[in-house]
Amino acid sequence: MVPSKEQYEANIYEGIRLQMATFVNECHEEMMVNTHKRNREMGEGKLKFEVSRQVASKNIYLPPPSLDSFRRHLRTHYFTSP
Repeated sequence: MVPSKEQYEANIYEGIRLQMATFVNECHEEMMVNTHKRNREMGEGKLKFEVSRQVASKNIYLPPPSLDSFRRHLRTHYFTSP
């Protein structure tokens, strides 16, 4: 039995198609992670700026909160499961 052209092409291109699909999925996942990191950093910066403006308007000096305490605050107030 001699394989047909269609069978040959299907065997050859199936591997390439799977490799390309895997590559595209990995790129998309990396893009989504980086977008999430950027948005989180922008949000943290905005909150720090707002707090510093509020404190400056009251002429009170408070040291800026640590990033760990801020993340702990976010986890306990916004990312708790119901």
